[in-house]
Amino acid sequence: MLSEIKESKEDVNPIDLKNNKDEKELAKEELIFNIQTLVAEGKYKEADKIIKLSLSKNYNDPQMLSLSALVAVAMQDWVQAIARLHVVIKIQGEDTPPLPHLLLIRSYRCSGQLVEAMKAAELAVKTHANNEEIVNEAAIIAEDLGEWESAALALEVLIEMHEMDGKEIPVALKTRLQTAKSLSEVLKAEDK
Repeated sequence: MLSEIKESKEDVNPIDLKNNKDEKELAKEELIFNIQTLVAEGKYKEADKIIKLSLSKNYNDPQMLSLSALVAVAMQDWVQAIARLHVVIKIQGEDTPPLPHLLLIRSYRCSGQLVEAMKAAELAVKTHANNEEIVNEAAIIAEDLGEWESAALALEVLIEMHEMDGKEIPVALKTRLQTAKSLSEVLKAEDK
């Protein structure tokens, strides 16, 4: 009997001992693929149920939290999207990539919460100052709020980004900047 145990130990491949972790990773990848498939098919509620079940087992999983936020955005459930994106950004901190910030800004905008959208844009710009989409969102929100001086500043930054990248500056961007500067001057003149 002892010789059988010894032989069975020799037959065990050390890599097989790692397979539990690999199986978990594969199961998670399969789960993510299934969620993405459901979203692609427009089955948002089913995807959301699977995500909620997964999060009930591990609430701080950044990948699942990000997916849950994406599903909430796809469902246009702005309250849930905002809440979930705040959790993602809180967990990831300064390491948060641009996408969650962009989704949070846009979720606030879509729900009509422009002041909150501006606060989210200001936070995003602190860690992603070179991200054109984030700077453009800040400019759009400033324009929507009538904060023309802030809008002009953000639009100038966007133009500098285009110039640094050797890109042609779109006419619409130049027009937006000129409009923001003009309206900023008008407001300054009225304040005098």
